[in-house]
Amino acid sequence: MSIVLRKGGREAFRPGVEQLLGSCMEFYMSDDGAARVDAQGSVLIAARDVPLVYMGSMQHHLIQLCNGKTENNDRPLYSWVMNNNWGTNFKMDLSGFCQYDHSLWLSDVTEPDAAMNELHEQLFDPYVLITH
Repeated sequence: MSIVLRKGGREAFRPGVEQLLGSCMEFYMSDDGAARVDAQGSVLIAARDVPLVYMGSMQHHLIQLCNGKTENNDRPLYSWVMNNNWGTNFKMDLSGFCQYDHSLWLSDVTEPDAAMNELHEQLFDPYVLITH
């Protein structure tokens, strides 16, 4: 089973394996979320408001750099949720109400690029929005 991400509208890639050797392999930005893909299908994980994901141990450790080994892609995947607004050049404010949306779908897709394409298309389906 492989974890797959896509960023910048390019092809899907396996973090920790298909990236520059010696680069950070713990924090990643993703356009739509992530997918876990294998020969039986995939799990599509949408992270609409949270573009940052983290892979690895939640214990204190030295930052690991990519060496291209396949086992790098078999680490836990976390959504890195922060309660700040990234879209402003004004003073950041960490107070107030925040709500984040994650969705999960099961799919028969077994190819990484196809899984990320399906995830992107799923994001256009309407969903219930609750407002106060």
